[in-house]
This record gives sequence, C-alpha cells and structure tokens, in this order.
Amino acid sequence: QDSDCLAQSLSVSKDHATILLRTTEHDQVIRSILKLTFLPSHVDALSSTNDVRNINAEDLGSAFTPEDSSRILEFLRNYEFDLSSESGAEYSYFNARPNRGSSLLKWLFSNIPTAFQVELISPASEKQIERAMPVPSHFMISETPKLFQQVVAPYIRTVLDSGSLAWVENVITGSKEAERLLLDTEHYVLNVDTKWKTGRTTKRL
Repeated sequence: QDSDCLAQSLSVSKDHATILLRTTEHDQVIRSILKLTFLPSHVDALSSTNDVRNINAEDLGSAFTPEDSSRILEFLRNYEFDLSSESGAEYSYFNARPNRGSSLLKWLFSNIPTAFQVELISPASEKQIERAMPVPSHFMISETPKLFQQVVAPYIRTVLDSGSLAWVENVITGSKEAERLLLDTEHYVLNVDTKWKTGRTTKRL
C-alpha cells in the first residue's frame, strides 16, 4: 500500500519470480526481495521491460520503471499475505491468497494463480541482492592447482578477513541464535534452519 514503493522483477519463469522492492522510510531507502513460488504464473504481469542481467546490483536504482512497477504492484495487491513462519532475522514466509473481496469466478477463469508461497527478505543486503540477480550466462572453469593458489585461495582469505562469516562462529559458540539450538556436541552443532517453519519441536526429528 506504500505509494513510495517501487518494484522491479529480477527473474520470472513459469513457476518462480524474484522481485526487488524499494521503499523509503524516514528518509532511508530500504530494499527487499520477494521470492514467489506458484502454479503456472501470470508471467506478463510480473515481467519487466528492463533486462537487468547486465546491470550491477548497486546500479539497480536506475532500473525501476513506473510502468513495470505499477503492473507488478497491482498484481501483488490482488492478494492477502498470511505469515506462515519467520526466522527472527530478515527472513519471513507467507502464504498468498486472493483478496476476500474478489469474485471466485474471476479467479477460476483467469490465468492468475489462486495461491502461492512467498519468501520475504527485508531488509536485503547488497550481497543478498547480488545472489538474487539473474546470471547473464554460464561458464565452465577448470581449476588447476596454480589457479587455486593465485585466485581462489586469496579470495577465500579476503572473505575470511572481511568478517562476513563471523555469524558462523557465533552460531557455533552459542553467542548468537542460541534459541534455535537443537543439539550441541563436541563434534557438531545442530540448529533450526531459517526456513524451518516455526512451531516445530525436536520431537518431530
């Protein structure tokens, strides 16, 4: 319902769609990712005229177009989103169903899916947006020992030194996500996955 909200499809297929949302709250831009999974989709409503495959994630601000955004948001307004589970972090999961005020016949005799699942990542980090971006093409690389030493190993070191994987150490030590801990032994730690629906207990394992 936010009039300042803009939408841009990152990828659309017959069964899935990934949408980038941008809203402004207290003069701060918030970007979120919607991942839709449904029966044969209303592809025309969600497709964008802009091809984002050759656009860097940091330049996506220029990719939003009023026409595409309006069409995508109109599609989403046809649904009510019921929270099914949440991770306690930026991940939430919803069941989408047609608005109660909509005619049943309208949905029975249209190409619009009657219900689907939605994953919401909000706020979405730059890295999460990059992962959601479509890949322009596929590459096959044969990794040699020399290539590993000169390229791969230095990259792994930069990732480790950046601290972006500190959350793994925090989970292992129990300083973070202790409430999601299922099992802690001297050999491994077992935690509830963020996509595991809330309300489940270890009795179901």
